[in-house]
Amino acid sequence: MAKTELDYMEYSSDANARTAYPTDATVGSDTKLLLHLDNNVTDSSPSGHTVTNNNVTFATTGGKFSYYGIFNGTNAALTLGDSGDWNFGSGDFTIDFWVRFSTLPSVNGKVAVFFRQYVVTGGLRYFWLYVYTDNTLKFGYNNSGDSSSNSGSVSWTPTVDTWYHIAFVHEGGDTFYLFIDGVDQDLTPSGTGHNLPDVPDVMYIGWAGPLFDDPADHYFDGYIDEFRVSKGIARWTSNFTPPTHAYGSTYEFTPTISSSNTWERKTFDISSISNANKDAISQIKITIVNADADNTFYIDNMYAGREGLVQCFIL
Repeated sequence: MAKTELDYMEYSSDANARTAYPTDATVGSDTKLLLHLDNNVTDSSPSGHTVTNNNVTFATTGGKFSYYGIFNGTNAALTLGDSGDWNFGSGDFTIDFWVRFSTLPSVNGKVAVFFRQYVVTGGLRYFWLYVYTDNTLKFGYNNSGDSSSNSGSVSWTPTVDTWYHIAFVHEGGDTFYLFIDGVDQDLTPSGTGHNLPDVPDVMYIGWAGPLFDDPADHYFDGYIDEFRVSKGIARWTSNFTPPTHAYGSTYEFTPTISSSNTWERKTFDISSISNANKDAISQIKITIVNADADNTFYIDNMYAGREGLVQCFIL
């Protein structure tokens, strides 16, 4: 049996193509936090942040890609120390992730907090994204040290047991975007001259944190996957197709070799992969598995067709 891997871990070498098709398949320097939640809380970004797991468990059944994190709505959250990586100021940034609700805030009366930083010492400052009990997806921040705040919200009535891709994007100045499954929700934030605060305290994922009224009522009840923070880049500014794979992943196609000493033509269909991710292919790796040491495999006439097929002959 031969296993062919299409490796998406590197950008295309074509600079023009990189500009035309910015790919989510490479974990670049603008990715400051990347949690695959593949049965662990390892940060796969170049920053390598330490993430503390507070009662989050993992599973694969019903997952978007494979493993995901289970936030039980009672005491499960992830915490990270403060970092300049999420001190966005007035610059571009993107926070995106996959989410699936087990119960809705409009039903259980709890605010579903996706992430939050909050500090009182030295003046009130905070930044968070959440779903409120009135079926709205909201963000808010305070950078003034008083009771004033800037915020924005869009109406959203999600369905339980359904995966959604959420992307919160800032593109310089006063332009913010909230995308749900790649669709722009026409977010109009309050205020102007937006400058997000540097909050010198813990970041919480899945909880508002202890410095909040009724903290037990602000846990997220559901699943999260592929949680990513990007700084210095507005990854999406118009409608897009949500990612079809885990970030920085490798696709595997496993053909069966029917008989020895006979050339066989094998075709690997990659037409379902987006053009941006096809452009990101810099290598096609062929690895032989489950083979005896005495076996020799020959591969000839490999080519990629315009219709999105990779073909080769295997002996």
